[in-house]
Amino acid sequence: MSSRIDKELAMSALLMAVWRRKPTAEVLVHSDQGSQFSSYDWRDFLESHNLVQSMSRRGNCHDNAVAESFFQLLKRERVRRKVYATRDEARQDVFDYIEMFYNPKRRHTFNERLSPVEFEKAAFLTAAEYLGKWWRFTISKLLCDRKRRQSGHIDAEGTSAVTGIKRLVSSPQA
Repeated sequence: MSSRIDKELAMSALLMAVWRRKPTAEVLVHSDQGSQFSSYDWRDFLESHNLVQSMSRRGNCHDNAVAESFFQLLKRERVRRKVYATRDEARQDVFDYIEMFYNPKRRHTFNERLSPVEFEKAAFLTAAEYLGKWWRFTISKLLCDRKRRQSGHIDAEGTSAVTGIKRLVSSPQA
């Protein structure tokens, strides 16, 4: 939290996210056209952390709807009508809202009524289940093809006897 919205604030926030998530693949970072997101320092920072910049067109108000929705909720559910004695008190209260309530507990209709943490876990489990099913299918197909080769129903190129006959019958005579 800072008294100014500048490139140092943006880079510090993004560095915390990179440090916390430790992405292994390229990550798309989307922003508006604010001056903090168009500096050479920002571009160098993105490049050095394997991040790819995406920037909305001027006047595209729907592009940032997710962030706008989050800040609207933060204001409505936590900050409105509160007076903080210090910036540190405000920082702690916002941190508690995000880390202790919004991410682990607050359900989102777009996320099938799951919190962001629950939705992310479900997505990883779904991906793992998909990979597990794909792996089991691939192994079973390889074993089945091996048995078919051994029994003479399929040749070394993976062509079954029926497919080979169909090719011979349908090929033009040379």
